[in-house]
Amino acid sequence: MNQSVSGKIGLVLLAAGSGKRMNTDKNKVLLPIGGKPLFIRALDAFVQSGVISDYVIVCRPEEETDIRDAADQTGISYVLVHGGKERQDSVYNGLKAIEGRCEYVMVHDGARPFVSVRIVHDCADSLRKYGSAVSGVAVHDTVKRKNGEIIVETLDRDHLVSIQTPQCFRLDILLNAHARAQADDLLGTDESMLVEHLGLPVRLVNGSHKNRKITTMADLNDRHLTPYIGHGMDVHAFAEDRNLIIGGVNIPYHKGLLGHSDADVLAHAVMDALLGASGASDIGQLFPDSDAKYKDADSLKLLEITTEKIRESGFEIQNIDCTLAVQQPKIAPYIQSMRSNLAESMGISTDQVNVKATTTEHLGFTGRGEGIAAFAVCLLVRA
Repeated sequence: MNQSVSGKIGLVLLAAGSGKRMNTDKNKVLLPIGGKPLFIRALDAFVQSGVISDYVIVCRPEEETDIRDAADQTGISYVLVHGGKERQDSVYNGLKAIEGRCEYVMVHDGARPFVSVRIVHDCADSLRKYGSAVSGVAVHDTVKRKNGEIIVETLDRDHLVSIQTPQCFRLDILLNAHARAQADDLLGTDESMLVEHLGLPVRLVNGSHKNRKITTMADLNDRHLTPYIGHGMDVHAFAEDRNLIIGGVNIPYHKGLLGHSDADVLAHAVMDALLGASGASDIGQLFPDSDAKYKDADSLKLLEITTEKIRESGFEIQNIDCTLAVQQPKIAPYIQSMRSNLAESMGISTDQVNVKATTTEHLGFTGRGEGIAAFAVCLLVRA
């Protein structure tokens, strides 16, 4: 294999659909959600993940200008190709455009804007270890097999999954699967079906029920989501012989913060905001300082655990807004790294996390340089 492509992962993003079921004459991937077109929202998680080396966007010829105008705003380098008659044809066009540039490929629907960085990372891990990764979630509804209008069998939900995207494979395997499908006149519903047709195993990766496909206008205008607001606040005093870690960034300074863990005051405030919004007490109960296993613990790891806890309770993070009260040192040079670190730990995109810093004009304990305070507000939703 060409060493220049070994280990690289490419993305084929499908944006060549239509808006028929949306009752709009505009391609649904161009419809805005949160101020961005759907397909750009879908693209965000892959860009934030840092695992993608090459991007291919598949679009309709008549929408090339609109797609390009939106994609150019992301600042990434990408290739634009035209779609085909069927989804399978569009995927194949994208694969041919990326052939020879990557060892692996992820295929994702541009109409799935809620894919998370966590899913992308999990898929990348499975892809490199097993050669395949397909996002899927457990089926909650009772599923039955029918014959006409008659139900003939109730299927065991323990053996059923609802398949999503991304669907990820070694590029040569997926190209071979397409070649076999063409030879056998097989029109598959997804990439994994074509690989299954080759007789090869497909590895399942836990997806998310949030990673739904936008199909109708009701999916965009979901009024069944209840917002939950949480507020978190944390304070740590300065201490000698300690590293100053804020938002996962080790900041050069002659003092650090005193605490049982790494004393990451910003991460602690975010955790308390998340736990407060979800009604799950506070970090003092979840990670007590009486427990030796949390001594000098990495607070970003604790934030990952906190995020898993709130997701297990049925919540999803919409956004986080944070403020640091600190006289010294200067925080501005590190804010973008803090945002990225916090976002990665929570499995969300960086644009969902805001971090600000302010002095207190030499007033109070922060103004006197005795410590740092952090405040965080979060918005969660639960279906």
